[in-house]
Amino acid sequence: MADETWTGGFAAGWMDLDQKIYYAFDGTIQNPVLVNWDVVSKTDLATLEDLLKPEFSGKIVWHDPRLTGTGNGTSQTLFHNLGKDGLIRLYKNKVVYTSNSQQIAEWIVRGRYPIAIGLEPNTLNEFQDQGIGKNVAPLAASYYKMQQISVGFGGVGLIDRAPHINAAKVYINWLLSKQGQEAWVKVPRNSRRTDVEPAFPELTPIQGREYFIGQAEKFTEQRQELLKVAREAIDGSAR
Repeated sequence: MADETWTGGFAAGWMDLDQKIYYAFDGTIQNPVLVNWDVVSKTDLATLEDLLKPEFSGKIVWHDPRLTGTGNGTSQTLFHNLGKDGLIRLYKNKVVYTSNSQQIAEWIVRGRYPIAIGLEPNTLNEFQDQGIGKNVAPLAASYYKMQQISVGFGGVGLIDRAPHINAAKVYINWLLSKQGQEAWVKVPRNSRRTDVEPAFPELTPIQGREYFIGQAEKFTEQRQELLKVAREAIDGSAR
């Protein structure tokens, strides 16, 4: 497939180091910080580093970064932007942690915690479709030095010694085609294919900017280490 058809080129989607087993086709940018701008002033939150200020102490809720998944992934993006010391300072800024996405969405739209980290856009949309939290939005891309494409469940792998290998090949070829990816964005998610209209235009990679896919095998050790960092900073123990 032509490189220009895929964000970062086709090869950028391989998740395994050998580029043989697992491929990520999702193209949704992970924009980890959402803000209720009805409550927070853009003057007070003008840079990502401003999240570390005492005035935001007790005003942030975070999808638990001590667990694998969304919270760990958002920590990875913030680590690439704030560094380890900045990430630890943020953990300790009297942040509230929960793994309940619905609760996070409700808290931010009602302003109880006007800043949310790790909230998936699908969950927020459920409230905004009802006219609630219309002024809740992610930080602009300009706040970040580096963002990641969070593929989540948007990938496909070929099982070793699959019983119907030809059928699997036909399916994968269709899935990665323009038609297959037009079906994918109805989930809704974005596609890494540049010729497919995104479900979330605001979470589409910007041409010329650099992105990383944090779930790729080469970042496995980093993600595991960040789990330990979170547990030590929040609980005082890496267990």
